[in-house]
Amino acid sequence: MKRGLIVAAGLGLALVLFVLPVLVGFALERAYPPLIERLREEAPGIDLVEGHFDRGLFSSSAVARFRLPGAAGAPLLLEVDQDWVHGPLALSEWFSGFFPFPPVLARVRGQVRSVEGGPGVDLIVRVNIDGTLDLDASSPAFASTDGSLEGEAMTAVLAIQGGVRGGRGRVQSGELRLRLPGLEASLDPSTLGFRGALSEAGSRVEGTFELGPGWVQASAGARVGWAPSFGTFDASRAPNERDSSAIDIDLGDLRISSAGLSEPVAIARGARLQVDLKSADRRLERLRLVMSVDSLEVGTHLLGPGLVRLAAKGIDLGTLVDFREALGQLAVSEQDPGTSAELEASLLREWIPALVANSPELRVEAFEIDGPDGRLEATGLLTIDGSDPGAFAGELTAMATVAAFAEFAIPAPILHGGLDLFLAQSVSAEAPGLPDEEILAMAQFMREMALGQLIGAGILKPEAGRYQIEFRFEQGVPVVNGKLLGPGGLAELLGGG
Repeated sequence: MKRGLIVAAGLGLALVLFVLPVLVGFALERAYPPLIERLREEAPGIDLVEGHFDRGLFSSSAVARFRLPGAAGAPLLLEVDQDWVHGPLALSEWFSGFFPFPPVLARVRGQVRSVEGGPGVDLIVRVNIDGTLDLDASSPAFASTDGSLEGEAMTAVLAIQGGVRGGRGRVQSGELRLRLPGLEASLDPSTLGFRGALSEAGSRVEGTFELGPGWVQASAGARVGWAPSFGTFDASRAPNERDSSAIDIDLGDLRISSAGLSEPVAIARGARLQVDLKSADRRLERLRLVMSVDSLEVGTHLLGPGLVRLAAKGIDLGTLVDFREALGQLAVSEQDPGTSAELEASLLREWIPALVANSPELRVEAFEIDGPDGRLEATGLLTIDGSDPGAFAGELTAMATVAAFAEFAIPAPILHGGLDLFLAQSVSAEAPGLPDEEILAMAQFMREMALGQLIGAGILKPEAGRYQIEFRFEQGVPVVNGKLLGPGGLAELLGGG
């Protein structure tokens, strides 16, 4: 009986180590072509150029080439080399230190690289018997051929449910550097974690991310930098192709500076950004944005806390992108510089009915920030009625489609300081060479005169150390605090009109 048990154990071991891997090879050979075809069907834009599977006894090899859309319309040709070690115990992998427990259907080593050359992405995939996949990916430091993008090593760990029903993963990137005409950016090592699900009811992905410190700088000198930051995101899509997304970011210290200044223009601490949107058919159905800061340093002024809450809807993103492309084509065409502005205005008149067909609306639900002189508050609404395309044939009828409303509560010292700065610049331009003290004195005198006329006309309403302003724009007519502004606007009122 003992001999029988030994023989049975030996036959079982031979079955597991030698017979089953051969059978797995036959199964993989049959399953590989349908797998590639399914990828082509479920990933529009991917074109399979070549794909073959060479079966061996205990391991197999495969090669696939895909053509993907690339930048500026130039296709990108990728090659995926794979070495499939047959399960369930993937015997040859033992020599590399991998012991497949629990057993696997196959263990795949591969590399994804551009046919044109350059570093590739190394892959290790564990094909589990239950149909799930465990994937480890890594790439060395890389740089684009034109030098616009450089990056340090990146790694990713993914787990995919059978039938691509969902998955989870974590991606870690090294330092990234971007150089484009007029723009440079840098991002220190960052991490992204996510999980997602796919079913007949739709798809959903959610996760967290950790941004390393970084900065963005324009050639004009403006620069935005941030300290390490954290955030969450959530996106879903139903079968009717209506997308819903949300993002929540806790920003580290945000520093904004400008050319010619040694100190930052502004530093925001305790900043938080929340975005919630829903779209369908390239149309923005709903957008809600909330940004808050604990404190804001602007030059020598300390402000905060502050809050901005915005909402928008009815914006046709697809048409807006098409319009920008049309503007770009007009810009590169050989036109007389004297007529380019006229052509752009003509193009805008042509596109306006389509751009506003969904009656876009922008609402400032709240804008408030505290300062040493009090709280600055504002709310507003801007809508465009695009239900009648014929209304945009004439300037007067087009203006009548626009409706706007805003309310402001401005602390008196802020308004006085703003008027002093504006009027001082005007005095300096009219009388160059005057001493700064005389310019400031003249500006303050003119400010007091202007305030008296604006208050007398009802344009400004003093109340508890602040000025209350209500603005309306209806049927092409601006109204401030119930006062109808004529064609000359505020200049007419200040001149005694």
